[in-house]
Amino acid sequence: MKVMKEMGLQFSAGKYAVQKDVAQFLRVSESALKAYLRKHQNEIHPVKLDRTTIRSLGSRANQMNAYSEDDVMKISFWMESQMGALLKQQLLGRTAILIKSETRTEVELGNMLAKIFDGFGLKCRY
Repeated sequence: MKVMKEMGLQFSAGKYAVQKDVAQFLRVSESALKAYLRKHQNEIHPVKLDRTTIRSLGSRANQMNAYSEDDVMKISFWMESQMGALLKQQLLGRTAILIKSETRTEVELGNMLAKIFDGFGLKCRY
């Protein structure tokens, strides 16, 4: 988490970052971030801010979501962005070049298929 803060991530709502903070950090548009968050709503869980916190941020919105450090890390690693690539490279070194976001999906698919075909006696070759 310290690395993300050193790279420019700001947490406007105390220990939480609002969508604008995350979009600025990743250097993507807010609409692209919203689409990504909507697609991954099962893995990333926003925290609803109360009205006093929203007003202290200078916003007139009635509702606003914020994201914890863990969720921001997930978004940074999973979403294809320039800052995400830099973050992976800084944390993982040269091996980060080999990591693709599809790898997680492939592993999940393999686990799901293993559960489905468990009783058939099929073996998985790697």
